[in-house]
Amino acid sequence: MPNVCKNDLFISGPVDDLQAFLAAANGMTGPGEDDVPLDFGKFIPEPQYENPDDRRSCYNWRVEHWGTHCNADRTFGDDIIGRYVMLSFVTAWAPPKPVVTAMAKAYPSLEFALTYYRKGWGVAGRVRYEHGVAVYDVERPYSGKKGG
Repeated sequence: MPNVCKNDLFISGPVDDLQAFLAAANGMTGPGEDDVPLDFGKFIPEPQYENPDDRRSCYNWRVEHWGTHCNADRTFGDDIIGRYVMLSFVTAWAPPKPVVTAMAKAYPSLEFALTYYRKGWGVAGRVRYEHGVAVYDVERPYSGKKGG
């Protein structure tokens, strides 16, 4: 994946709501297929494309609506510990801010904090949501080892 964006999504709130969120976020596609702990399409569903082989339409739609052209990849950490869960995953080029906004609006009882690292761009950022609304959104220069 080119110019990997490393994302850490911290979610906190009532355990029942965390369990409901994780169940809704899961992208298991069918029997015998891999479990996908975080599927962006569960929060911002993709449209049916006129030509399913038209990769450019898919790419453009995802960038516009998800903030990145790839779904979450290499996701891990979907265990609830106390009242918290952390999902770590990578995306291509940029963080999925629109998806996290949709998550926060769908689950206002939960608090969401997305920290991301875009090493190739030399920036890192953090956005935090409370009661479904962004209350903090900052991006700063970054030269660490996370991200691609």
